[in-house]
Amino acid sequence: MLDFIRQNAGSWLIKFILGAIVVVFIFWGVGNYRSQRMQVVARVNGEEILIPQYQRAYSEALDRYSKVFGQNLTPELIKRMGLKQLVLDGLIQQALIRQEAERLGIRVTDRELQEVILGVPAFQNNGAFDKRLYERMLRRERMTISEFENKLRDDILNSKVNLLLTSSVSVTDAEAKDYYRYKNQEIQISYAVLPPDTCRADVKASDEELKSWFEANKERYRTQPQIAISYILIPRKKIEKKIQLSEAELKEYYEQHKEEFHLPEERRARHILVKVGPDAKENEAEAARQKAEEILQEIKKGGDFAELAKKYSDDTATKTKGGDLGFFRRGVMVKPFDEAVFSMKKGEVKGPVRTTFGWHLIKLEEVRPEHTKSFEEARSSIAKKILGQKVNVELWNEANKVYDAIIESGSMEANAKASGMALESTPLFDKDNVPELLSGAPSAVDNLFSLNTGELSSLLEVPQGILIAQIKEKKEPYIPKFDTVKEKVKAAYVKEKAVELCGKRAAKVLEAARKDGLAKAANKLGIEVRKSGFFKRISGLGAAQLPTDVAEAAKFLRESKPLPDAPIHAGEKWYVIEYAASRPADMAAFSKEKEEIMKSLLQLKRNMILEDWIHELRQKAKIEQVTKL
Repeated sequence: MLDFIRQNAGSWLIKFILGAIVVVFIFWGVGNYRSQRMQVVARVNGEEILIPQYQRAYSEALDRYSKVFGQNLTPELIKRMGLKQLVLDGLIQQALIRQEAERLGIRVTDRELQEVILGVPAFQNNGAFDKRLYERMLRRERMTISEFENKLRDDILNSKVNLLLTSSVSVTDAEAKDYYRYKNQEIQISYAVLPPDTCRADVKASDEELKSWFEANKERYRTQPQIAISYILIPRKKIEKKIQLSEAELKEYYEQHKEEFHLPEERRARHILVKVGPDAKENEAEAARQKAEEILQEIKKGGDFAELAKKYSDDTATKTKGGDLGFFRRGVMVKPFDEAVFSMKKGEVKGPVRTTFGWHLIKLEEVRPEHTKSFEEARSSIAKKILGQKVNVELWNEANKVYDAIIESGSMEANAKASGMALESTPLFDKDNVPELLSGAPSAVDNLFSLNTGELSSLLEVPQGILIAQIKEKKEPYIPKFDTVKEKVKAAYVKEKAVELCGKRAAKVLEAARKDGLAKAANKLGIEVRKSGFFKRISGLGAAQLPTDVAEAAKFLRESKPLPDAPIHAGEKWYVIEYAASRPADMAAFSKEKEEIMKSLLQLKRNMILEDWIHELRQKAKIEQVTKL
């Protein structure tokens, strides 16, 4: 047991050591931290959770999630996750476990704690515990010895409680088989769809109703910030016309950068694909292989590979081209296919070769050996590259001269008159509807919207060249009057009410289906009933050709419970579904999956026991949240 704890402690500590753990003053601020050091966040049966304890736990949680989400861990995502409350709930749970363990007489002795610490590799020097290393590493993580040892003591205690509660849990062969049957059983459903368009005609929209709805939803119509600009463009094309390239400099570049023009071996192949998924049953995979073998026999008898690809291949992207994949380098295709192609001789046919896509028959058409392009072959790309480099230098030089002249003349208008350059302007626009000049230049758009009226921009790169702009007008967001957006309001109102109305109709269809079945109930209302394909209850939802929410709800239907508790809302549509049929699981592969299934079920059972136990503790406990998060 201590070995298990020791390993966990080491893993936990390594996360601390590798992570950039910073104490977060996000809720209370740095200035008043000392004065609030003993402020209570919550009480659990009288035990206090203090701000420093909460801050450290929150910081650790932020660090863990930042490793998972990276730059996607935005303040908005943190808020949606409810991370503040999740952290507090974790501390409350730990307090409950600690208190209940004390009541049951489960304790962590100093000796047990010492054994774990002595065995943590991160604290060892040449295999022996090093006290100075121990203290130094904790200081680096801004932890006191007391804080670390209390945390570790809690971890050991959790493991002891876990072991006590779940040590007797087991999974029988019968349970594993039942789970395998459930997981691999395929079901089919009947379903009726009620899109909002079918209910739109029954929605009445008076002016009073629209105005009332607009008042309740007016934030939807708040405009975006808008700006209008005056600008001078230094065009790239004008600079390009001035630059001449000599043959000598092109040849010099070629000689100095020959490695850029070295091409590895490339091969051109055709293939015929007999599609079968990576998770297909053995009999399905074998049937697909047999079909590929039959096609191969036709090829061996003199059949044209390209024509047979057009006839048989399941690869729709290449089928019409006779299976032609064009030239490709080693490592581009999936590994089994790649290895086959680069081991073949020109004109050879190989297969069937199995990949994640299915079985392939392959014909090698051409081999383009590794070589270096000649100067003549590389000339156009060299010219384009050097021209681009020179244009960029001259473009920025010219733009800087124009910018300096604007500053010296005192305004864009004065400079335009003196230099004869064109001063253009735009009407008001927002970020979603920028002028063509700014299309494809998001950083330039962001820069412009950060300026105030009258401000001059920096040099902004846009696809056509370099832009110098001044904010002519800036319009802050506002909520338009009802009359100006009435048609938009009406469209949104009708759409929303149509969805609500269809939801009510779907509920009526479902209620009628409980008495007469879905087909009869839907037929009375003129609603078409369709059937899905067969799909597995766990995974394999793609075969159902249904929205995920609908397929998820369908997984729980069975012959004894053919209808769900409520219609399913997916996107804007409503679905009423009914169990139609099922196909039993193929038990042939059970023996291969049995061990993993038993492990998964055992962990699931243990988790459920722990969750139920914690839930019961919370129900009995007196929990008081003192500080609002």
